[in-house]
Order: sequence, then C-alpha cells, then structure tokens
Amino acid sequence: PKGMIPGKKLRISGKGEASPGGGSAGDLYIKSILIPDPVFSVDGYDLNTIKVIKLSESLLGTNISVPNVEGGELNLKIPPGTKHKTRMRLSGKGLPRLKGGKRGDLYVTIHVDVPKVLSPEARRLVEKMADMGL
Repeated sequence: PKGMIPGKKLRISGKGEASPGGGSAGDLYIKSILIPDPVFSVDGYDLNTIKVIKLSESLLGTNISVPNVEGGELNLKIPPGTKHKTRMRLSGKGLPRLKGGKRGDLYVTIHVDVPKVLSPEARRLVEKMADMGL
C-alpha cells in the first residue's frame, strides 16, 4: 500500500504456512525494505535530494526544477545570496502516510558549483567584484 516505509510490517491473515500437524494456514508477514534511488534518499516520510546551481545563480537568485517522487517537476525559487549546502523544504511533497493524513516533506540541499578554472575575462570580473568588496 501507499506509505509503506522501510521497516514496516504488513500482516496477511491465513496466507502463511500450514501448521505441521495439518492445521490451518498461519499469517504471512511482509517486511518492507528500500531499494536505493539515484535521486532521492529517505528519512521516514521525508525525502532528500541535491541540486547543483551555478555561482551566478547563487548570487543573483534563480528558479530551478526539482523532481517530484511521483514523476513530475516542482518549481523552487532560490533567493539571491543562497549559500552552499543550504537546505530548503517543500512542505507536503514527500512520501504519503500509510493511513492517510499529511505527507512528509521534500528537502532540497543546494550545492553551489564553484569553477576550478576561470577564463581571463571571468577572472577580471571576479577581481573587479573583489575590488568592490564582494
């Protein structure tokens, strides 16, 4: 069922093995395990993912697309001045609860990609920013 998180057990009455003396079938227990996903990691009903943005996007702000567990895309606004490893929450966009109710949250950790090599023009611009106190 929806909301079956790792470690939860599901009992199915009468679908287990029969008693050794020919009695009725017992119960079957199924324990869920998690298959690793390349995009999301799971913490209870919450999901975690990482998005990489450019240094300029970090400084100026941007909008990014974030994958949704159900296959779609969500829009996330990155405010100007966002730092490396900032963790942002999309409330109610995680895994559904087993017995209904609200969903978990989706946490997006922002990684700022800092270039290792600058072109001569980019270097001049960064030096100009440094002269301005940035």
